[in-house]
Amino acid sequence: MSAPNQRPRFIELPTTQKGTAGERIAARWFIDRGYLPYGPAFTGAHPVDNVLLSPFTGRVTAVEVKTYPRRYASAENGIDAADLTSYTEFAEWYKLPVYIVWIDQYERRAYGALLRDLAPHARPDGDKVYFSLQLMQVIFKLTLQQVSQLPPLPHPNAYARARRFFTDDEGHPAPTT
Repeated sequence: MSAPNQRPRFIELPTTQKGTAGERIAARWFIDRGYLPYGPAFTGAHPVDNVLLSPFTGRVTAVEVKTYPRRYASAENGIDAADLTSYTEFAEWYKLPVYIVWIDQYERRAYGALLRDLAPHARPDGDKVYFSLQLMQVIFKLTLQQVSQLPPLPHPNAYARARRFFTDDEGHPAPTT
C-alpha cells in the first residue's frame, strides 16, 4: 500500500483493479478452451494485456481486455484515443494482430474484434474513440458470478433506460424493427 501522501501505485488504482477483474475472466475463458495466454512478467503499464497462442491454428494474437460497459446512450464501446494509437503502433512494429475484448457488465457479454477491423470505423469523441457494437463478435456470455466480480454500473439510472444490444442466448443483435 502507498504511503498517505504518495500517489497510489499502478496496481492500487481503481481502474487497474477493475481491468484486472476483466482480464482474469477473459483469461479463464481462453484457458478453459485450450488457448495459451501469456502476460507480462512484471507489474505496471504494458503495451497489451496478453499474447494469446492458439494450439489449434498456431496463430499468435495480442489481446487487450477492456472492462467497462458500452455507452448507455448508444450501442457503442470504446477506448482511449491514445490507446488506439499505441495498439496500432504495437501491431505494426511486432507484426501481430491486436484483438480488443470488452468485458461488459451491462450487456453481460464479452465481445470484441480485431483492431484492424475496428480502426477504420473509429468515431472520435473527446479523448476517446468509439466503435459500433455491430462491428463486434460475441465471445461468451458472462455468468452472474462473473458479473458480480465486476464493479457496479456507472450511472445506473441511465442504464435502466437503455436497451441491450445483444439479446438472445446466441449473442445476436436485437432486431431493429
